[in-house]
Amino acid sequence: MKICIDARKYFDFGIGTYLRNIIDQFAKISSPHQFFLLAAPDDIKNLPKFPENISVIREAAGKYSIREQLAIPAKLRKLEVDLYHSPHYVVPLVKTKPTLTVISDLIHLRFKSNLKRAGAYTYAKFMIKHALKSSNSVVTISQWSKNDILQLYNFQKSDINVIYGAVDDRFHKITDDTILRAVFEKVDIPDKYILYTGAFKEHKNIARLIQAFFRLKREQCPFLILAGDRLEKYKHLQALINELDLQKSIINPGWLNSEEFIALYSGAAAFVFPSLYEGFGLSPLEAMKCQTPVVSSDAACMPEILGEAALYFDPYSVEDMAGKIRDVLGDKKLRRALIEEGAAQVQKYSWQRSANKYLELYENI
Repeated sequence: MKICIDARKYFDFGIGTYLRNIIDQFAKISSPHQFFLLAAPDDIKNLPKFPENISVIREAAGKYSIREQLAIPAKLRKLEVDLYHSPHYVVPLVKTKPTLTVISDLIHLRFKSNLKRAGAYTYAKFMIKHALKSSNSVVTISQWSKNDILQLYNFQKSDINVIYGAVDDRFHKITDDTILRAVFEKVDIPDKYILYTGAFKEHKNIARLIQAFFRLKREQCPFLILAGDRLEKYKHLQALINELDLQKSIINPGWLNSEEFIALYSGAAAFVFPSLYEGFGLSPLEAMKCQTPVVSSDAACMPEILGEAALYFDPYSVEDMAGKIRDVLGDKKLRRALIEEGAAQVQKYSWQRSANKYLELYENI
């Protein structure tokens, strides 16, 4: 079977993480199938070396563009593929091949402020509906996300498959102080801190995290690290930090490489995940893999994904968030329990199992 995967988001944050790990598993599995990866021209030189059954195909059409609606169907016909795998909701309006589409979540519809271009909401809503109707199989990444899709769209429940993500095998607890100190000196990180990693968009609820930290900073933990995005892009967050006089207490190293992220997780007193909306929520699992206690929002999919391995708070209550962080910082027995539960919880997810489920869907289609 010939399978074409749209890999133009290979180096993106959310969908990119999913693509890199699924394709890596396909590279490791002895499969009779031939894979074609559509790759952006600037990405090709940075892609890893794949085995012979995985070929990289240059695709210059921009993401979310009119051009891709013409170029991708033409590529599928030229390659004579049997199946097209789209990792997000944008699929060709004119269907030429059987299609599997991944709709991770409805964040573009639930939080319109994340969409900067005029007409983006209407486009997203239309394209998701089209993907649901035209795809031979639809995949999402949690039962919660599946229910959210079913709530907004009139779609058959049995036609949406749930395939979880997992934590990259590179994540682990760093116990060597020499390695930790080298990373901390490089990115100017203090010895004791609580940590958040990810984007700073509206649904990530960073403003309330900053307010919760303000209630804690003179107690057990003097520093908050916000990593993965740049505060300079969010004027309202900068204004809040200035208003609370937290400029010296909040550290924003921006985007880091995987080794630096692993060191940050390993050295944190606690990982806090205040999100209002997630399809899966990978960062808390990464923290658990690094044996860091997790304090999480109880919203969206988080109880489903994290189970009993996190201490939950109401993400709309600054006081509850601050109180739960305080509990984890001050209670050694609770910390040990969360670390042990986290180590067990993260083992429930496997990229290898996820890749095998995709192969089963391919063959069923």
